[in-house]
Amino acid sequence: MKKFILAYPFFFMLVALFQWIAGAYTNECGCHPDEAAHYLSGLLVRDYLVSGTYVSPLDYAERFYVHYPKLAIGHWPPLFHAVEGAWGVLFSSSRSSILVLLALCTTTLAFLVYRAVRSDFGNCAGLLAGVLMVSLPLVQKSTGMVMAEMFLALLCFAAALAFGHFLDTEKWEGAAAFSVLAVLAILTKGNGLCLALLPPLSVLLSGRFHLFYRRSFWSCAFIVVICCAPVYWIFLPYMSYSVHKQPPDIGTLVPVFRYYSWQLLKVTGIALSCVAATGFAFQNVPRHRTGKWAAVSALVLSVWAFHGGITNALAARHMVIAAPALVMLIISGTFLLARYIPSRGTILSAVIVGILFLADTFLIPKSAWHGFGTVARQLLARPEYDDSIFLVSSDTMGEGMFITEVAIREERPAHIVLRASQVLSKSNWWGNEYQLSYNTPQAMMEYLQSVPVDIVVIDLSVPSTTETADHRVLKETLAVFSHAWERIGTHSVVRDSTTYSSALLVYHLKECDKRPLSEVRAELLTHLPKPRPLHSTLKD
Repeated sequence: MKKFILAYPFFFMLVALFQWIAGAYTNECGCHPDEAAHYLSGLLVRDYLVSGTYVSPLDYAERFYVHYPKLAIGHWPPLFHAVEGAWGVLFSSSRSSILVLLALCTTTLAFLVYRAVRSDFGNCAGLLAGVLMVSLPLVQKSTGMVMAEMFLALLCFAAALAFGHFLDTEKWEGAAAFSVLAVLAILTKGNGLCLALLPPLSVLLSGRFHLFYRRSFWSCAFIVVICCAPVYWIFLPYMSYSVHKQPPDIGTLVPVFRYYSWQLLKVTGIALSCVAATGFAFQNVPRHRTGKWAAVSALVLSVWAFHGGITNALAARHMVIAAPALVMLIISGTFLLARYIPSRGTILSAVIVGILFLADTFLIPKSAWHGFGTVARQLLARPEYDDSIFLVSSDTMGEGMFITEVAIREERPAHIVLRASQVLSKSNWWGNEYQLSYNTPQAMMEYLQSVPVDIVVIDLSVPSTTETADHRVLKETLAVFSHAWERIGTHSVVRDSTTYSSALLVYHLKECDKRPLSEVRAELLTHLPKPRPLHSTLKD
């Protein structure tokens, strides 16, 4: 019992150690294009909860969005951001605090894997499974940035275990637990819909075909639809901005399935994937199969099949949902391998698996992203810029980093931060249908003065392959009208662990006819597209 209790803090210390070595706590929200949007959405919920205002959540979110235009609410369901917000109220809303929350999610996931393996193969095997779980590079990477994947993976794996319990006992409690966890997963992110495939696949793998005729089996789908459909219906107008409307066909599905097949293999590495495949085969033969292992196996198939049928967003991180199930299957395959080793087979097979993992899979993914925090701190420290409107021109990561650094360093909402990719050009969610709003330096300068924008932060580290026309014209504008702009700062920026010296330039408009921020805010609200999207305009 003592070993059982100590497993949780042991896993947590290991997760936190990996985060610290990877530099997660010193990064800004630029590790992924969506990280800033997820973080700021949680900050929005936190601020609304402590505001004591009776303004509707939609109106409050629109006002927040005008100041910090990088939100994810609408594109993704609200549960993860609600959890972030509640955590921020109870503890702290800093990025480091949210990373601790994610570390707890990963720790809890590892602990569930430990318990599930321990019940069949013993405490040592459970500890090995937990360590393997938190050591997977994809898990480390997902835990090191503010994204919804680890929270979603925890809910999906718990749902799989709950449905496995239902298969073994055929009692309604297991089906009810699965339904609740599936609802929470689907309200976290649309990828949670992969759980719709889990019940039928689990029944097929377990051979319990009579459950197809049970009311308790179909009640799972009924509960999920009743609880989730209204939420998705409410957010449908906002989600439509990011939904790829072209229907999939065979020509697109084949490469997508090929992509996700390869990414699924990469989660644990090729060698350990072979061990997992052995465990999958062993646990699903008629004389060995149980409900728990059928549901765990079905989770892997569900994640692969669901994402293989989606052609609008290819992302390796989606496969992290299958990671805990793969780890369990690896342990099962390891014990099967031990049967064919004559002496000390269990120990030797575990050593072999450990060597394969270290040689083929293990690494600590380090990635440094920072530099905008220094700019934000220096601007906010100068009282003469208290009522200034900032414009940031960078790529998706850079804009998100600057907006986040401004938001977390001031009493919100204060400054209005404009994104050059939104106000100087137009495009859809996927970056297509791009239109430059101001073609010449003269036209762009007139716009900047009309707002008025008196602080411009421009990032020269943006790769030339991804530089947009608005970014290029803005550089020309600052050069052509150099007499009107004063450079007040030059800073270095770190992108993906590469330092770009003197790449962040800060300019101040010398003669600026300032308007009240309330007037500018009202004007920006009026010009937001209908229906007003509360999410960022970045690709998922």
